[in-house]
Amino acid sequence: MIPAGYTVKIIHEKDDWLKVSNVRQIYSVSECISKCPINHYDHWKFNSLVFYDNEKILEELLVKDVINKSELTWFYYEIFEKEISNGIWKEFEVEKLNVEKLDSYKLVGFDIACYSIGSSHDCSPLSCNRGAEVFEVNEFCLINKLEDAINSAEKIDKDGGYETGPYRILGVYKKES
Repeated sequence: MIPAGYTVKIIHEKDDWLKVSNVRQIYSVSECISKCPINHYDHWKFNSLVFYDNEKILEELLVKDVINKSELTWFYYEIFEKEISNGIWKEFEVEKLNVEKLDSYKLVGFDIACYSIGSSHDCSPLSCNRGAEVFEVNEFCLINKLEDAINSAEKIDKDGGYETGPYRILGVYKKES
């Protein structure tokens, strides 16, 4: 897994649209449901994966945008070295990153994200496309084990009923209080 970076989100509680009883909150990588309140393109401080290399950059942006930090959840991500498209796993290029990994983040699961527009993540088939109704997910709408995420990504890629790939797997880590 490659250290990918950090973000903050306003977490969305699961609504009735997602028919999975154990999901309480949406921790997906995508910003379709649980959004980052920072307008990334107003500042251009993100890395090549559209995350931030460290918490300090995020802190500065939160002050600039005058965002209430009490409603935010902090996340750190790692990205699997390969992506799947048309049934083939292959390595993808990542520009050099300077991500600082901190011990204050705990792994909460794995997400699968579409990367149809290059190095920036699009939708998460698990939440955005209701894949959580098909694949086993935890209370955060994430898959618990990397091996299961790999198998699920292969099925999502083969099925074709989701947003366009290629698909990448990301480890989702939440900052502990």
